[in-house]
Amino acid sequence: QRSNDQQSQFYKNTLLVVPQVPAVYSGASDTLNYYVEFYNLNLAPSSTIYLRHYIRAAGDNQPVAASILQQRQGRPNGDIVHRGHVDLSTLPTGSYVLRVAALDSARQEVAARDRRFFVYHPEIASSSQMASTDLSLSQSEFATLTEAQLALQFSQIEALANTNEKRVYRDLKDLDAKRQFLFDFWRRRDPDPNTSQNEAKIEFDDRVLAANQKFRTAYREGWRTDRGRVYLQYGAPSETDPHPSERGKYPYETWRYDAIEGGVMFVFLDRSGFSDYRLIHSTARSEVQNPDWEKLTDAQVNRFGGDASN
Repeated sequence: QRSNDQQSQFYKNTLLVVPQVPAVYSGASDTLNYYVEFYNLNLAPSSTIYLRHYIRAAGDNQPVAASILQQRQGRPNGDIVHRGHVDLSTLPTGSYVLRVAALDSARQEVAARDRRFFVYHPEIASSSQMASTDLSLSQSEFATLTEAQLALQFSQIEALANTNEKRVYRDLKDLDAKRQFLFDFWRRRDPDPNTSQNEAKIEFDDRVLAANQKFRTAYREGWRTDRGRVYLQYGAPSETDPHPSERGKYPYETWRYDAIEGGVMFVFLDRSGFSDYRLIHSTARSEVQNPDWEKLTDAQVNRFGGDASN
């Protein structure tokens, strides 16, 4: 949208260009807005320049939505700045690619850029897609799940789901739509769709079982604890360093993941004394951070009024 806020990190050429990071479109988010800049096109300023955008299904070169726009006035050096939009409301659920291209006067591409995105429209499908989707769903483990079972499975996969996926599921009211969502959620994450098993789903189910065995407390299942959530999301740590009984300290433990973001750490603290470890610090992005976390482990300070919250 147009804006005069030049201090915003999203300000570009009189516009606020805010990225749609999850790249998932559904319901109210059925319009894909795009912004593009083309440079060094090596075209004469007086030549006719065209912009073309189209949508194609991932893995298929056949456009499902196309448009050609004439650019009458480029910048003196032939550079182009353009914004456009595409209506996605009629597309069935699936992965798609947006292609935006600059064309010369002969309608030949001189520069182009592709971006992949996902549309979730369980209520829309072509006849061929409906047949294959219904067959696959009906044969899956999700076909007969009850409302309570669906809620349980969604609570568990929240550790993996992005913000938009969480919003989409919570807006669903129909039981079959929720089954379809979970089926599609795991199908998108299947590392090898050609096999009869979804290896990602199998690994995740194993994580749930392991979390329940390792981190269960008197009041919560293991996967519902902080350690369980981290285990579900990132898997087993590369290294753990437990400190169950240091003098003057609450029990705490640190986990390291060497393969995440160049190496990250998680710190869990048990102030209850009943193995209820809570996450108090991490160096991973989007996780709670407290550089002074070591002060929270001091039982003497925090027992007599020190601030042990974060």
